[in-house]
Amino acid sequence: TDPNSLITRFSSNGDYVDVSAPGDQILSTWDTRVPGIIANGQNVPGYRFLSGTSMATPIVSGLAALIRDRRPDLTA
Repeated sequence: TDPNSLITRFSSNGDYVDVSAPGDQILSTWDTRVPGIIANGQNVPGYRFLSGTSMATPIVSGLAALIRDRRPDLTA
C-alpha cells in the first residue's frame, strides 16, 4: 500500500489477497557512500526512502510468523 493505504502501481491485487503492507516510500538503510535523505536541510547518509514489494515483505513475513506462532496447526 501507499501512505494513503491505497494499492500501489507495483502491487498484486484481487480477491485472493488476504494481507497487505506498506511498501511505498519506506525509510530504509542505504549505502553510506551514496547521498541519503535530506533532513533539516542536511544530507543524512545511510538512509533513503524506498518503494517496492521488497519493502513490504518484512512486514508480511513478520505477520506470517506471528500467525504461525499462534496457530501452528495451519498449513500454507
